[in-house]
Amino acid sequence: MLLVGLVIVFEDKNASATVNDVTTGDTNTQNDDKNKKATVYIDPGHGEIDAGTLAYNGKYEKDINLSIAKKVGKNLEDAGVNVVYSRTTDELYSEIEADDMQHRIDESKKVNATYLVSIHCNASDEGTRTGVEAFTDTTNETSMALATSIMKELEGLKYTNSNGIIDGTGLLHMVGFAKVPTALVEVGYIDNESDGKYILGEKGQKAIAKAIADGILNELNK
Repeated sequence: MLLVGLVIVFEDKNASATVNDVTTGDTNTQNDDKNKKATVYIDPGHGEIDAGTLAYNGKYEKDINLSIAKKVGKNLEDAGVNVVYSRTTDELYSEIEADDMQHRIDESKKVNATYLVSIHCNASDEGTRTGVEAFTDTTNETSMALATSIMKELEGLKYTNSNGIIDGTGLLHMVGFAKVPTALVEVGYIDNESDGKYILGEKGQKAIAKAIADGILNELNK
């Protein structure tokens, strides 16, 4: 389990629906308008010397996180959402893990983010665990709604079991020191071949990315 990958959302209060959007009552148009008022900040977990965990076939988590994150961003952009990435290559702000994570957290606050979603892959000491899970501040209504929406979409793929939503405030820097509502998503255990094959495959990554994006859009469109 490792921390970084974030998706963050903030609203442009100066943006407004057109008269035609309001008077026609067209749901799709209204949703598109809401999306255009939002920016999603996507932070793929880890990077550079912070490789994260290892997959069953030797691939680094940092590269898998980045691949999925870019696909999430593409889905959101296609829905009219403005997307900002913390990284689009194999890089870090700082080689000191806590400083690097805090930079991402501070950046989310700097851009007035509404949501921060961190994208990761998991691993266990024995290599036998499976499942998708999300960490969030379970006392924060907005964070819980976001995590619940994303988990519902991921659970619907049925590629692995669900480990549910876990209070990460005392476990993970990204959640415990968050300055905006946050959900950190672990898409599965890549050291286990059962989860890993799906997560590393192109078809699986596209499905996972769409599920995460749909979970975010569900909340944006409320």
